[in-house]
Amino acid sequence: DGDVVFANSTCFEQPLMEDLTAEAQGTGIARWDPHAPIGVGLVPDPGSLDGIGFGSYFVFRKLEQNVRGFKRQEQVLADTLTLTGEARELAGALVVGRFEDGTPVTLSDEARGLKPPNDFNYTNDPGARCPFQGHIRKTNPRGSGGFETPDKERLHLMLRRGITYEDVPRAVHPSNVPGSSSAADFDANVASQLPAKDVGLLFMAYNNKLAVQFEFTQQTWANNPTFPQAPVNPGVDPVMGQQTAGAPAPHQWPKVWDDATKGTAPLPFQGFVTMKGGEYFFAPSLNALKAF
Repeated sequence: DGDVVFANSTCFEQPLMEDLTAEAQGTGIARWDPHAPIGVGLVPDPGSLDGIGFGSYFVFRKLEQNVRGFKRQEQVLADTLTLTGEARELAGALVVGRFEDGTPVTLSDEARGLKPPNDFNYTNDPGARCPFQGHIRKTNPRGSGGFETPDKERLHLMLRRGITYEDVPRAVHPSNVPGSSSAADFDANVASQLPAKDVGLLFMAYNNKLAVQFEFTQQTWANNPTFPQAPVNPGVDPVMGQQTAGAPAPHQWPKVWDDATKGTAPLPFQGFVTMKGGEYFFAPSLNALKAF
């Protein structure tokens, strides 16, 4: 389901603070090192020996997703790209940047259960595998954004998690929703089984600098139609981006995976996530509480 994919992508893309020995010995960290110092989520404490640990700025948002609309537009995209059978799953992967099992679309045009699926970047992918507007490419460009050095890009990453919610129980469990052979088939046999409201994602993130991390990621990356740098403006994030002014230009999608010579197909994909509420909080450390 759309909100489940959104939650999974949020978890996969976050930086890691633990020992990376197991990850390095697994699929490796040669192309993307996910390590981040613990200070990425802690406000500096001038009174401590290491300078960190005063607390964290905590971001909470309740994001409602029109799952029915999101999944229907996936089917429209699959029709536009003339995808058939199991290959239709590629449409959703292009939007998010990963298949539902986590396989990055920049590494494969089909779900392969790659775990952990994080040792990749976009160095050799000019938008022909993962589109420039793909959700995870917009919110973690892995050094390929084009406007900052890779080291400066990393300063915007934050510790984040997404948990799905249901204010109203679903009529059909996401795992039992049938596939579709076309958008028309989806309308006739699937649409009524999917919710258009009252479900979505509870987004949480710890920051040491809100303006540099959460706010920058949302405003300068996700909501910026010119990011990342590309031959044609990518448009806003198709999952959580918000168009701020003017009519949105259609996103461009590769007609054939990993073959830029086949060109792109235009199709707008946005407007399926609505923020129902949210707030900034300060989560203090014990030292901060004592100081107060």
